Amino acid sequence: MKNPYQPGSPTNEKSGIFQQDQSPEGLEANSSAQSYLYSIKGWLRFISVLGFISFGVIVLYMLIVTFFMSALSGGGFGLGVLFLLPSMVMTIVVFMLALRLSKYSSSIGRMQISRSPTDLEKAMIEQMKFWRLTGILVLVLLVFILLGIVFS
Repeated sequence: MKNPYQPGSPTNEKSGIFQQDQSPEGLEANSSAQSYLYSIKGWLRFISVLGFISFGVIVLYMLIVTFFMSALSGGGFGLGVLFLLPSMVMTIVVFMLALRLSKYSSSIGRMQISRSPTDLEKAMIEQMKFWRLTGILVLVLLVFILLGIVFS
């Protein structure tokens, strides 16, 4: 049995730590990794559908509250606009997160049908985009929390 952590000899340039796991085209997912992706596809679709439903509920709630707030303020948009701006930001965030999850789920479905490394790469790109957006949102939330602590 060959030790995968043993450094390669200088005469053989192709020997390396992960060389035995790679095909000539590069790193590929084995059947176990693919089955994990296929099993998570349903959950991704479920969460994305819940996100789209939440988006619709938030938009409906936003319109109703804006209407009532503007009616209470004498027909102007004074208080309604103050409520509308943060609500619009929240609806955009919920929609973008649901859209990213939906695209990730669809990419896994395409990969399941085609069994193509290109579709696997596209699925991983969609996952990366979701987590990048989530990370940015967490950082923005942390900034708002810190500003709230400093100015309270």
